[in-house]
Amino acid sequence: MDPQLIYHGTTTQCHPDVEFPPGYVISHSKNHWSTELTVIEIIEKCFVPFFERTRLRLGLTPEQWALLIWDVFKAHMTKIVRDLLKARRIKVAYVPATYTSVFSPPDQFIQKEIKAGNSQQFCTWYAEEINNQIDAGIPEDEVWVDFTLTNMKPIHARWTSNTFEKLRDRKELMKKAWEVTGLWSVIHGTFRPTPNFQIVYEDPNEDNDEPQYDSESEYTSASEGDEVEGANSDSDTQSEDAGSDIIAEMQEEEAEEQAVVNKKRRHRQMVLDSSDEEQK
Repeated sequence: MDPQLIYHGTTTQCHPDVEFPPGYVISHSKNHWSTELTVIEIIEKCFVPFFERTRLRLGLTPEQWALLIWDVFKAHMTKIVRDLLKARRIKVAYVPATYTSVFSPPDQFIQKEIKAGNSQQFCTWYAEEINNQIDAGIPEDEVWVDFTLTNMKPIHARWTSNTFEKLRDRKELMKKAWEVTGLWSVIHGTFRPTPNFQIVYEDPNEDNDEPQYDSESEYTSASEGDEVEGANSDSDTQSEDAGSDIIAEMQEEEAEEQAVVNKKRRHRQMVLDSSDEEQK
């Protein structure tokens, strides 16, 4: 199945200038978390095409239901999303909060492999950046690596797509992730349920229809969620003022850092130019 990458921003201008492999869904949101809109995008552009291809490959009818397993993040459980999934003949098994590490296949090995793949590519890139500058004659104490968002966003995008494409060929890893969760035996009809065992997967109902987990972290404690819901308007106003002050300070720091970055860029370019002239 093709992945979805969500970037921080309000327009497509925040997307990296990178040619992703066909099928990738590149989205954005104000805080780069999933929203109802980005969830609809992944359903229509990733899930539906994948299930259609799978039905065709297995010789199934278009009416055959598909199964989707994901967590109880709020954007996954809105009425619009549930209605859309039903209309696309996709049955959902919701994994309760704190259980994804046990019952979600991607949480077993796949996410770890993606992080490890990106980390390895970063180490290689970082070492090359430093070595190239030293080989060009720049003193070690003046070597500088550009970690600005403008520079790193497209590089990171290429790392992520490279890692993901390598995972496509690791079928045994995918199978192992399903086996560890116990879902492999369920799919192949060899699972034998334990009598009177507590149900873990659950459908939305009046009690769990709107979970309190509004952020991507589904491990927020219930007490913390209650605090947020019980906050009064005065504290909200104070929080907004404090947030504005923090943003202003961050912007000032960012401007100062950018000034330093520009100065180092100019200095490095001068060194490189002088090195080229000497070689000539």
